[in-house]
Amino acid sequence: MRLEVFWWIVLVKIVKCDNFPSLLTANASIAIVIDRQFVGDEHDTIKFEIEKFVDYVKREVLKSGGVNAFYFSWAAINVKRDFSAILSITSCEDTWRLFRAADPENILHMAVTESECPRLPTDRAITVPLITKGKELAQLMLDFKTEDIYDWKSAVVIYDEMLDRDMAGGLVKAISQRSNNEAKATGVSLIKLKRHLSKEDLRAVLSTIHTDTVGTNFLAVVGYNLVHGMMEIAKTLNLVNTETQWLYVISDTDAKFHDIGTFRKILREGDNTAFVYNISHAGDECVGGRKCHVEELILSFSEALSEAIKDEYEIASQVSEEEWEAIRPTKDERRNFLHANIKKDLTKNGVCGNCTFWKVSTGDTWGGEFQGKTNTINLHDVGTWRPNDGTSFTDVLFLHVAHGFRSKLLPLVSYHNPPWQILKLNTSGEIIEYSGLVFDIIRELARNLNFTFTVELINKTTIKSFNDSNLGAQDYALTNDIPRDLLTLVQNKSVAMGACALTVLEAVKNSVNYTIPISTQTYSFLAARPRELSRALLFISPFTGDVSTNL
Repeated sequence: MRLEVFWWIVLVKIVKCDNFPSLLTANASIAIVIDRQFVGDEHDTIKFEIEKFVDYVKREVLKSGGVNAFYFSWAAINVKRDFSAILSITSCEDTWRLFRAADPENILHMAVTESECPRLPTDRAITVPLITKGKELAQLMLDFKTEDIYDWKSAVVIYDEMLDRDMAGGLVKAISQRSNNEAKATGVSLIKLKRHLSKEDLRAVLSTIHTDTVGTNFLAVVGYNLVHGMMEIAKTLNLVNTETQWLYVISDTDAKFHDIGTFRKILREGDNTAFVYNISHAGDECVGGRKCHVEELILSFSEALSEAIKDEYEIASQVSEEEWEAIRPTKDERRNFLHANIKKDLTKNGVCGNCTFWKVSTGDTWGGEFQGKTNTINLHDVGTWRPNDGTSFTDVLFLHVAHGFRSKLLPLVSYHNPPWQILKLNTSGEIIEYSGLVFDIIRELARNLNFTFTVELINKTTIKSFNDSNLGAQDYALTNDIPRDLLTLVQNKSVAMGACALTVLEAVKNSVNYTIPISTQTYSFLAARPRELSRALLFISPFTGDVSTNL
């Protein structure tokens, strides 16, 4: 009996499906929310201004397409699927509520809201807080907090009389507010200083700080003239070291006077210090306010929408209708396109609030002493802040907290002392291989602290005679002898470390700190369980044989 087997081959074509209409077949729609409860009696005036400007944009900007604007006087709206964007003018709470409703529908949200409001996710929305010039400090620190520019579980806030009560309260609220990835809010300790303070009084205040109780993170919001003295005194009180972080916020500088470079001279090896300083300027060209920001957002949205229409038209004209339906942008892709182009346009052409501008510089200090250069401590510009687009960073706030030594090459000195340091030399007396327990520890340190190292030989000319010609390894006469040259090089900071295992010797206790171990390991003694003994043996066993006989 013959069996016939039939095979069916099924071809499945995956087609991207999105019911959202193309910009070639329907106008884009935008919901404009003007919350009457938030703007109060200005509602009708604001609506009239926006309607007038939208008509201008339709006539002069959107020549390749159109946009349908729907106006709402309250924040609790029913988000329609066919909206391309929402422009809202409402409170912080309602702004976030509206975003949570619109985000699942892939609707671009442009929000104009009150100050001291956490910004909406910057990859899917645009937030413009309405900030009074000169009162932006709380929003600045809130943006730093929500963007994870710093990661502090506790902070000591030192501020002077430049901050009034409301500004100080807003600052504390911004710092202590819990972010999305934190289990609890940041603990804050406050220290208020007088504007004109002598060094003796400043030292008396700072000497009351105990890092074991208040933490190791310091935010100093003080005037420019107070920074120099505070940096020096904090260093003498051992409040500045590799474990602490100091952020100085200087608000009384401006575009004409902001010489932060002078503080570089005070920075030392191992410091984690950064500066946020004001470089704002004033002039007739400075514009801002609600009306300016709203019109700027509408204009940028229209420019981005016009680009999206052109982009879709160019692609659709090259393919069939069926192919276009398969490859045309989804709603999520359109939101991303609009969002990217709006941000690009605001960065390039935006003028609202741009006169308010802050800059961020941070010290590059770790490993600088060992690079063989005169000016080894540098200040790097790592970021900026503006009210309309918030933070913009090219590097982290504290370089060494995040990246250790930043792959710097550190010089080390060592000598042959098996099994701690095992050095192998070539015929020229150069080290070609190093191993042993000490170098295992150094390699682990290099991995954790992000540095590379070179190894130089101590007393190369005199110790070379101990070189083993068979193994290419160097023998050292005494394992507990510490070369004096090694101690001298480390003390003079000619090298970063002396790679060696040291025996505790009285002669070098003044030069070597033996009390700070790299690691500690617990141990215990093992003893055999006692055997069962008779009364006679229990009495006799502690004594030797001769003693027992005499007894």
